[in-house]
Amino acid sequence: MPAKKRTRKAKPKPVKRKAGKPGGTGVEKNPMNGRFLPGNNGGSGRPKGIDFKHAVAKHAVAEGIDLDAAAWDLARKLHARAMEGDTQAAKLWLDRCCGLQKQELDVTQTATITHITDQDRNAIRDMAADPDTQRVVRAELRKKTRGNGRG
Repeated sequence: MPAKKRTRKAKPKPVKRKAGKPGGTGVEKNPMNGRFLPGNNGGSGRPKGIDFKHAVAKHAVAEGIDLDAAAWDLARKLHARAMEGDTQAAKLWLDRCCGLQKQELDVTQTATITHITDQDRNAIRDMAADPDTQRVVRAELRKKTRGNGRG
């Protein structure tokens, strides 16, 4: 019995849509896969965002709001809540008035490696690109893995 010949269905040709026509967006895309057609770069992209401070100031002027007075009112309310015992308000007040406290990291402590897998060993080797560093890492790995039957 002869094998059946497979035939592919013909794909429909992409429809070009342009602005001004019903359903047109001005961006020519292939309706089958949503990709841009050849020669179409997709437009100029997303416009840059507005300046938030400028937009707030413009809105405040339009509404007749004094921004300085509103900021002081907000600060007074935050301080009052902090003094009433609201810890979040107190934290926010202290962070804004006294500055954020610097967080320190203690890097002087050492850790003991009790078990290391081959995958961990390879990852550490890949991180050390410098030949001198690789030599030091290998020596440390040999020291750390001697007693656990993996080295």
